[in-house]
Amino acid sequence: MLKLLFLQTNKLKQLDQLIRLKCTGNPETLAYKLGISKRHVNNYINTLEDLGAEISYNRARETYMYQSKYKLNIEISLINIDKANSKNYNGGMIELPRSIFSKCGFEFFSQTYLFPI
Repeated sequence: MLKLLFLQTNKLKQLDQLIRLKCTGNPETLAYKLGISKRHVNNYINTLEDLGAEISYNRARETYMYQSKYKLNIEISLINIDKANSKNYNGGMIELPRSIFSKCGFEFFSQTYLFPI
């Protein structure tokens, strides 16, 4: 499951970069560049739109484009907390909306976060 998360995160980052550079090509070309099917291209674009990005396709330039400036920021990190500092953190779990990742193959996704107190 974790490998799939990293793979899909990487594809979203690649797609974001190609859209920002305005060099996606048509849907078939974009699918080839990302090494995925056209259907998955649509799913990833829908995921970016679910996150709030406004994306359109420019037929004259044959590229997907953001309607405003966006920056995709995805961070996955592991923090080592020693016993002395463990009292300074409080754990929690957040359940992300199913629609964000289900289109990319996830049926359910949850993430545990540690928040400084």
